[in-house]
Amino acid sequence: MGKVTSKYPEDIKMTLFKQIAMFISLVFLVLLTAITANNFRQSSHFLQGQLQSMANDMATTLGVTIATAVKDDDTVAVETLFNTVFDSGYYSSISLKSTDNQVIASKEQPIVIVNVPSWFVSSVDFSAPKGTSMIMKGWVPYGNLEIVLHPGYAYFQLYQTLQSMMLWFVI
Repeated sequence: MGKVTSKYPEDIKMTLFKQIAMFISLVFLVLLTAITANNFRQSSHFLQGQLQSMANDMATTLGVTIATAVKDDDTVAVETLFNTVFDSGYYSSISLKSTDNQVIASKEQPIVIVNVPSWFVSSVDFSAPKGTSMIMKGWVPYGNLEIVLHPGYAYFQLYQTLQSMMLWFVI
């Protein structure tokens, strides 16, 4: 009998073991990618919720504090409270509008995101959380306070999370 020859060279042939190992590796890689993407999405939603809660809490706290200053018609105290909160850098805008929508006090800064690549900022959809509070002067509505958080901190945290997950993914 003659020797059976294959039309494939010996180095191209794949044994069943190599095929199974390659399939398992591919499945493992797909699962790891899916888990990493899901973890990042959950981190993003969690951070969005935490920052929304922080914005609401700050709006309520600042609203109560402003209400005591408004009761005494102390505009200097209102301006000082605005400056104190705004100068922390965590907020992109703070505004107090009367019930007829006239601006009583307002502070705003441009949104500049540092230490995060622009491709990341453009690819991650993250809306800046906003907190509101009604300011009362006694029993009479005085105005509405609106606080918008600066999204730079959130983008930085998400980028750090992505870097950490990618490091573990590679390892």
